[in-house]
Amino acid sequence: MKSILFIFVLTLGTISANAQMRYVPGDTVKGKNASYYCENLLPNRTVKVRNVQNKDTLSTADNGEKVSTDMFTSDSENAFNRIDIVQAFKDVLTSQELKQIKGERSNLGIEFTVDKSGNAREITFIIRYSDPVLSRIDPDRLYKLEIKLKQLLKLKLGQKDRKINNQKFWTNIDYRYDL
Repeated sequence: MKSILFIFVLTLGTISANAQMRYVPGDTVKGKNASYYCENLLPNRTVKVRNVQNKDTLSTADNGEKVSTDMFTSDSENAFNRIDIVQAFKDVLTSQELKQIKGERSNLGIEFTVDKSGNAREITFIIRYSDPVLSRIDPDRLYKLEIKLKQLLKLKLGQKDRKINNQKFWTNIDYRYDL
């Protein structure tokens, strides 16, 4: 009887350990190659996960003034292929993980900061609490995705955007349509 109870408790412990979210707002999750700071974006819905090496600076104009976030002035164009972004995401996940999220009504948000040449410098991930894969992905695998995305995410900056330092842009991977 004791052995059955022990197996039952061990099974419950394993299930609950696997079900816990790794990226908890306010925590720093550490891997061998990278550490990520987690902040609440939408309480109990999404967490913003950024590499601790990111400066996450405000967007400022060349003259040093802060750029208003409520004014959309972008005249830039994507210089990346969306299919390549989705493929980089798929390459980081296992086939079992892909099956788990394919068709789900969810997505991975990707916020990226570009330099004056339009190359991605910093990437921040926006992950839903309910995401069965990304809410628990190992930080080193997330870092692998970050490296791949930095190589792929490029913009053709327009005249207005060239005057802004640390310009931020956003894209996402929709599990229903992209996978």
